[in-house]
Amino acid sequence: ARAAGFSWIRDEAYWSAAEPVKGKIDFQTVPAKRLRSASESIHPILGLTYGNRFYDRNSAPQSAEALDAWRRYVRGALEAFPQISMIEAWNEFNCGSHTGETLPTPENYLKLLRATWETAKAARPGCEVLGGATSTLPLEWLENLFKLDGLAFMDIVTVHPYRWGEWALPPETLYPDLVRLRQLAERHAKGKPVRIIADEIGWPVDDRFEITESRQAAFFVRTYANLMRAGVEKTVWYCLMKPPHDREEFAISVLTPDRRFLPRPAYSAAAAMTRELAKAEFIGEEKTPAPALGMRFRSPQGPLLLLWNPESKPLALELDAASPLLVTDLMGKTTEVTPQNGRICLILAEFPVYVHGSVNGVCRAETVALDLKSAAIPLGERPELNFRAPAGTLLRLNGRDLTPGINRLAPEKQPGTLNRRGELIRDGNRIGLAFWSRDIRPQLTVPLVRLDGEGTLLAEVNNLAPDNPRRLTAAAELDGKKLAPPAALPFLLPEQRRCEIRIPAQKQPPYRRLPYSLR
Repeated sequence: ARAAGFSWIRDEAYWSAAEPVKGKIDFQTVPAKRLRSASESIHPILGLTYGNRFYDRNSAPQSAEALDAWRRYVRGALEAFPQISMIEAWNEFNCGSHTGETLPTPENYLKLLRATWETAKAARPGCEVLGGATSTLPLEWLENLFKLDGLAFMDIVTVHPYRWGEWALPPETLYPDLVRLRQLAERHAKGKPVRIIADEIGWPVDDRFEITESRQAAFFVRTYANLMRAGVEKTVWYCLMKPPHDREEFAISVLTPDRRFLPRPAYSAAAAMTRELAKAEFIGEEKTPAPALGMRFRSPQGPLLLLWNPESKPLALELDAASPLLVTDLMGKTTEVTPQNGRICLILAEFPVYVHGSVNGVCRAETVALDLKSAAIPLGERPELNFRAPAGTLLRLNGRDLTPGINRLAPEKQPGTLNRRGELIRDGNRIGLAFWSRDIRPQLTVPLVRLDGEGTLLAEVNNLAPDNPRRLTAAAELDGKKLAPPAALPFLLPEQRRCEIRIPAQKQPPYRRLPYSLR
């Protein structure tokens, strides 16, 4: 985390581990020692979490005895971790996370929160207490907590605004949600400044939602940017590292079975982001043509602009600049660009860039555009690129100069998200940069094949590039016998992403394992 430029992490010190014997607090376990050592070089937000088997049947504490024991645990944590300045009361109480028999209501959480606040402030007045730690963003639950005067017992509101079940929603949807949370809290804060931390948020690498490792990297930076523009004080991505054999796909790095550290693209994007923004001061949003978004910063090196287009369709922008600008891409590569007639062109899609230098304004480019026939390319196809620009302008891509018009590129042989970076050249000068991406994948996938009770072989076919027409035929074998394809084949694959092929076969006795092939 430190190597990537971060100065904060979030971790937990479980009550069950800290009190293995009733009435005796012991923070000498190996995980606690490791966390104490880490706290000397990085700032942890320490979560005080979950029940203890000696009290309230291992549920979230509610009885007088359990709350007294919880206070002893809070005091012990503050004594054991002298470097820690932020503690958090529980984790995702609102969804019943380890609350046991205790109902996850705001009223029950308030008892725990108040005990944490009073104990911490008595033991170490300068320690800040974080409250809420909600799973997703349950505004009604939080409002009820605020109505109970819950804000009086926390220095900072914490939330985990994941998009559970809606991973296709981009990070830009975080902004209005966090603005609503702030407005809600301010109505109940009685003039007290409202501080918000999103101390758990992330997007998983998941093909079902078209989130590749590369797209996760873009989402990482855009998550921090959108929460920053919503006034969120700190953002903590879940999580740093995926252990071996774990199915966790939110992580920005992987620990291999032979204990080697393997960064994902999101880790590199994180390192580039902290290098650009850690010492920069956010001073306001940049006015940009929709759908582009921009944020202005004041950095030690001078003016800094973070720009991105949340859509996959490339958007051409012109930056008003009197002198050369330095443009750093998502992975940290920096390029100098020279203005022509006071203008620099940037073509953006999905992936943020950092622009160093004086920019007087951003507008939509009228004479330059990059059109992709499709954002998804079937594996092995030659992608088509329509480059529109004034005569004499070139798009330099991988050492090849493309002229305005329709250009066919070399076929792509590896699946995944392909990120392209081109240079706009005119009169021998680099006058702009172009960034775009495409998903490379097989056009057809067959996620499900089954044999129904009537002996019909049913194949579900996914068409991942519906704007690329294909005539479809089928050849199948079942249990070593060739099947006659349906009379409807060949047919033009419909534009729907999913269709079903039915191939007549013989009715089979149940509970037999039948080999098949389908192509």
